[in-house]
Amino acid sequence: MRFGVVLLAAWALTACDDKPERTEAPTDKPPPGALDASAPRRTDAGPDSGGAVEPARADAGLDAGLRVLPSLGLNVLPARASADAGALEGSDALLADLALLALQVRATHFSYPAMGLDAAAVAERVARFAEIGTSVAVQLEVISRDSATGEPTAVNSAKVVGVVQELFARNLAADYLLFGGGLEVHWGSLRGAARAEFEQQVSGLMEAARTDPRRPSGLRVGYSARFETLREHPSLFGRWNDVAEVVGVNWFVLEPGLTELDSSKAQAVIDGFLGGVARAGLPVVLQQVAFPSRLRGASQLASQATFHYQLLKALALSGDRVPFAAISSLDDPTEADCALQAADLGMSGDEAFTEALCSIGLRSPGFVKKPSYSAVIEGLARFSGP
Repeated sequence: MRFGVVLLAAWALTACDDKPERTEAPTDKPPPGALDASAPRRTDAGPDSGGAVEPARADAGLDAGLRVLPSLGLNVLPARASADAGALEGSDALLADLALLALQVRATHFSYPAMGLDAAAVAERVARFAEIGTSVAVQLEVISRDSATGEPTAVNSAKVVGVVQELFARNLAADYLLFGGGLEVHWGSLRGAARAEFEQQVSGLMEAARTDPRRPSGLRVGYSARFETLREHPSLFGRWNDVAEVVGVNWFVLEPGLTELDSSKAQAVIDGFLGGVARAGLPVVLQQVAFPSRLRGASQLASQATFHYQLLKALALSGDRVPFAAISSLDDPTEADCALQAADLGMSGDEAFTEALCSIGLRSPGFVKKPSYSAVIEGLARFSGP
């Protein structure tokens, strides 16, 4: 199996290289001096380079600070795999995965609705990556939405436990199993006894997974939520942390507020994030981190590239606080995917946020590489663990 996957991955990479490379030229101009020596730098590689951003090698003193390197990688969208999200299926899903396999990413995250899950297909997909040493985080979405009203509701716990048991019976080769899909949105809609019951329900799911005798060796169990919620409601997560082994975090860098973030401010934002997740008291699985290349109609191509490279460097220096991180995403999501994910994040109807969400990819539609593509590939090669 390993040999076949490697051959297919090599074919996918070769097929991409046979096409003329197109890059999207950045129009946003970072302030003078904003790009430090370890950040991506602009190059003049010729008229076809698109003014690409080339990541500079880290300063010589960085190696002394590196400890246990985290697993760093990419997500391919849609990260979720539900039919209403326009999910990739069959050969399309395989080709999407091969794009990541060809890049030899060291981490990736998949999200699936817990109800109607094809355990065999999930286990097989995860195994493709595990065979080449890629760390995989699998999220089970335990919040569904009413088809008429769009209101969130928790799915049946007993059925979710049955799904977990089926995945474990197939020796799920993931490193992390997370329960999420909008926990904080549903939690925020509840009051009193209903809220307490939901908190206990999530704790019960994690406990059932942790204590299952068929749980694969090395798999760690936790829950997932937005970084902003983690920071704003520490008491909620303190209760769940009593059961969880890891915390899954979704970080959309410009949310809330959607204010411009130029290169000179990127490091301060990253430092604030690392300080925030440290308060969780558990290792953090950064299952999605996204930075838009457009904001309110204006280009942020250079800022996106610089941010991602600086983030990868900071994570390499963070020790075991963030052992896993995956940038979202290889390609820009579709409008349908953006609307669905905005709803999961409680941002439904916010046109500015949805527009930004649709520009988070390293490639524009038509596989046009943005400056962040080369910045991230360089950063992954430099800072990710084996």
